[in-house]
Amino acid sequence: MNLFTIKISDSDLLWRVRAYVIAFLLADGTIRTQPYEISATQKERDKDILINIQKALDGKINGPDEENKYHLKAYSKELILRLLEFGMVKAHSKEEIAVRIYPPDFVVRKIIGQSLVRDFVRGFFDGDGWFTGSFSRGDTSFKILGPLNFLNSLKQLILNEVPGLTSFVTNERKQYYIIKDQKYQLFSKFTIYKKGYGYYRLTPLDLEKGIIKILDHPWLKILHFSGNLNTIRFFNWLYEDNDRFDIFEIQGIRICGKRKFRKALNELGNARFRRERLAPNWKDVLFDTILQMQPRFYKTQELIDLSNTNLWYKLESFNLAYLYDINKVHNRDKFVERLKFLEYLDKLLVSYRSGRDNYYYSRLNPLMEISSHFTRYIDLLDRNGIKRNIKNLIMLILIGKSMKFNNIINELRNLGIFHKHGLTPKNIKLSLAQLKSFDIIIADDDKIELEKQRFIINTSTI
Repeated sequence: MNLFTIKISDSDLLWRVRAYVIAFLLADGTIRTQPYEISATQKERDKDILINIQKALDGKINGPDEENKYHLKAYSKELILRLLEFGMVKAHSKEEIAVRIYPPDFVVRKIIGQSLVRDFVRGFFDGDGWFTGSFSRGDTSFKILGPLNFLNSLKQLILNEVPGLTSFVTNERKQYYIIKDQKYQLFSKFTIYKKGYGYYRLTPLDLEKGIIKILDHPWLKILHFSGNLNTIRFFNWLYEDNDRFDIFEIQGIRICGKRKFRKALNELGNARFRRERLAPNWKDVLFDTILQMQPRFYKTQELIDLSNTNLWYKLESFNLAYLYDINKVHNRDKFVERLKFLEYLDKLLVSYRSGRDNYYYSRLNPLMEISSHFTRYIDLLDRNGIKRNIKNLIMLILIGKSMKFNNIINELRNLGIFHKHGLTPKNIKLSLAQLKSFDIIIADDDKIELEKQRFIINTSTI
């Protein structure tokens, strides 16, 4: 069945499939008119998405290739022309095209009283979005990658349906290999793409001759819906508050990628658990606090006070003000630890040291100038040499080798220097993120979750 070339009624549920498919293709598809072709690629773990897209477009799936990826291709002039009418765009990965892309008008139409917006958002998320974070840490987040104009339009469509949802947009940051006057984007497994040569894997000698830097992408941005309260509300809207949405079908076609749905569901809990957890605590309002920060430095206590104030008003809006004393910030050390995750993993804050105090500013509203009295600080050395901390041990075991997250944990525990209770995955994850932030170590694939990356020492920095 090719559902874009057949006629369907204005109330047909297949409109929902159309919205999902167009969004996925805008995020992760390629369309050509010489020859007429539509194609999309997914890794094996998300092959189910391609299977459902194939059911909507016909075409053929090939794979896996040497990178364990599957490729969908469909050839039909009539199909391609109809996809272009519905909002698909040629060469949408080029900046001059991407900055002019907006969600198609048809997604605001209603089918049986429901707009197509959430189906469109879900399709784009399955193509170019990801879910991260831990409910216990309070840093769960839905993230969607795209050009700024498109994301701002998408955000407004979402907020029209879920008022009060906190969101923000940040720069997409990519790893680049720089040698002499040439700059190459670094892909997974430490590979770069050289025009005329294809993909090339960097050798240890290449890494010594050049440098690895994490830089802002020239036009890609990330739309965030972050914090447990926001992610639960976004999840409930996106997946219709249905714990089995990944098996929902319209004429045999599913409009939800199983892996990303299941990952979010496992972290946020079932419908009953989500309802019980909708009362926010201080971790949930930290993202509101960051959005309110002016372009200046804030001390830790200022951020605590601002967060507690935000929590009071949030609880009051839910008629839950009686929970304020229970849910406010009580432990300064836990609050500072959470700020570190926001700085090094979410990349929303920057901290500087002056004397013995930490000062923070927001990347969303950054300072124009920083006094020389303030310095960025990572705790590695003191006057007597190497400090006894996890970051130094990580550097030690990475000398001359590359290692994955779980292997690093095992190596640290085998050294027997720290008690196993101090070597939690959370502590090691934070230490790795700090070392990455200072370009001391680099990862083989900065797009995937940190726990799945492979790390090496950045010899150009050392």
